[in-house]
Amino acid sequence: MTFVIIGAGFTGIELACELRQRIRVHASADVADSARVVLIEREPVAGPQLGPGPRPVIEEALQNARVEVLLKTQVIRINDDGIELEGGTSIAAKPPSPPPGYAPIASPKRSMYRWTRSVAFPHLRITDRPGWYATGDVACAYAEGEHVALMSCQHAMTMGKFAGANVARDLCGQPLLTYQQPNYQTCLDLGDYGAVLTRGWQRDVLKSGREAKPIKVFINQKVIYPPIDDHAALLAASASPI
Repeated sequence: MTFVIIGAGFTGIELACELRQRIRVHASADVADSARVVLIEREPVAGPQLGPGPRPVIEEALQNARVEVLLKTQVIRINDDGIELEGGTSIAAKPPSPPPGYAPIASPKRSMYRWTRSVAFPHLRITDRPGWYATGDVACAYAEGEHVALMSCQHAMTMGKFAGANVARDLCGQPLLTYQQPNYQTCLDLGDYGAVLTRGWQRDVLKSGREAKPIKVFINQKVIYPPIDDHAALLAASASPI
């Protein structure tokens, strides 16, 4: 019962901290307690995109969840027997499905994003693909010229509004809007430990632990799900960013 998560970004940290609870639900408490959870990150810190502000909270939460964190570790190969790491070591684990293959694309920014995300800035239009737009987790976009959009619901929802508006503007021959992420906050789920809420691109910690957990629950259960069967409410929720 070894579970390996590759990438200690926003999603990887949330999954690692929440995984034992999901195992309890779908298997048993005994299985959850005995399982080995491994989080692999090639950068020297967990959550490199999240900045130093919330890092002590994240590290404490990972320790609390008994997650084995391997930093500065590169995955070389995934096969039926497990995961091979740079340097000759390996972790025995059975992959649930064939790992996805990504084709590299050119990126003028940091190489850590080049393998999985389409370059789409500043208008969320894919580079060298006229008429194509990217948003959410597949888009490598920059807010305020230098901040890489995270793979998070907050970014995805705002990017969707800008991309939708720009598709309409493109069709109508109007100037395109530059993607922006105003009033930026981040709420990271940390499983049984709670959550951590930060403000701004500098990621100042506002709340953490049990105090922040209700905010994350509210976001997951209320904010990120669109209204259902109400045309006017759907249009209001997806309104143009201007």
